[in-house]
Amino acid sequence: MEEAKGAKFVVLTDKCVHCDSPQIEKISKSDADMELWRCRRCNGYMAVQPER
Repeated sequence: MEEAKGAKFVVLTDKCVHCDSPQIEKISKSDADMELWRCRRCNGYMAVQPER
């Protein structure tokens, strides 16, 4: 199994910022402070940048 990559802040979540794969899934709960996504291909994590 590939080791997880560090999390990165992103604005859009249409593809993975680590490997450009569209195979991403939202893993944060609905009441979380920010959205957290994980790539199923490279196990990279992305957090959606909160609006200011």
